[in-house]
Amino acid sequence: MVPKSLYRTAEELESEENRLLTDSIYKCASIFKGAPYEMLIEITEASAVITWDFDVCKGDVHFNIYHSKRVPQPPKKDTLGAHGITSPGAVNAQMIDRNWVLGQDYSLVEKALICKEGESVQVRELSNGTITCLYT
Repeated sequence: MVPKSLYRTAEELESEENRLLTDSIYKCASIFKGAPYEMLIEITEASAVITWDFDVCKGDVHFNIYHSKRVPQPPKKDTLGAHGITSPGAVNAQMIDRNWVLGQDYSLVEKALICKEGESVQVRELSNGTITCLYT
């Protein structure tokens, strides 16, 4: 038996189904030479396995994994003028605060993986508890 307090309306069920269709655990990015791409993933489960799959289409890519017990604050969106138009540079936002010190505020999980042009790469990482991972 399900208590009445846990009943869901048709609207609640429909919105839950739509959320499952539109939300995705997958992220897609186009990375351009000289423009680092940083992504923040909060891992709350010990022994969680995180997997990345990516193809290096042109040029080489340096893949780094950092971790911090502190969650970086999301960057503020810059606006152009009084109309509140977001600047185009917001896509490749810097997640690691410029004031943070490597080895003190965050650490490198393992040395950089250099991926060459034309390679298809799969990286797996096992988390060791509640950490914040930053990928660049």
